[in-house]
Amino acid sequence: MELNYNLELVAQLPIRYNGLIFYPISFKEICEKFGWDSFTNIIFPFKCTKDCFDIDNINELDLFEDIILKNQQLVQCAALILNIFCKCKKVVKNNNNLCLYIDKDNKEQTFLIDKNNFEEVSNIILSICGEKKIEIEKPPDTLSEKQLEIWKKIREGRRNFSDKNKIYIYDILNVCEFAGAYHISIDEIMSWTLWKINNCYNARLNLKNYEDNFQVTLITGDNKNISRENHWFQKLLIRE
Repeated sequence: MELNYNLELVAQLPIRYNGLIFYPISFKEICEKFGWDSFTNIIFPFKCTKDCFDIDNINELDLFEDIILKNQQLVQCAALILNIFCKCKKVVKNNNNLCLYIDKDNKEQTFLIDKNNFEEVSNIILSICGEKKIEIEKPPDTLSEKQLEIWKKIREGRRNFSDKNKIYIYDILNVCEFAGAYHISIDEIMSWTLWKINNCYNARLNLKNYEDNFQVTLITGDNKNISRENHWFQKLLIRE
């Protein structure tokens, strides 16, 4: 069964997973401890998939054991993230796991991250950060050489369009602060988790879109863009 942490994400509560606690780290704390640009790189071990690596026989390898644990830089990045999100004393790399040492009730406890729970741990961290796994667009194996060339040109065009229209974190913060019926101070926004900031951003956009469509409906009489799944209430429901 897929685990649901929506209540913890909305209320900015710690997420408990098999005895390990993940804390709702604020955007301000991320900026102070890492710096935003550094953080986007450090979180890579939890965002990556096997498609991110150009390795022979990649399908035969395990992402955690055979790739991440074999790369010292990735291990260091993972340890930095776990230190802050789980408040560990230290993180030690073993042959096939990461051992987290945590003080709890004045006693030292350990928690092992291995190939069996790494994806669940990653998903929790990515959820708090409002992030998703990296998606690498790959061509179908059946393409001819000419078709592959066309596919690459189309992909490049999509990538250029995406880069040109990319929304940056400062754009998101600006929308959260000003783009609504009331102002939210930047100090308050900085105290939120990245998930909550992204949720506010999407809510503001959805409500503005609903208001615009409502004005159109008053003129045209066609309410399809403000009813059922397009109603403002549906747009504010917490869904993946």
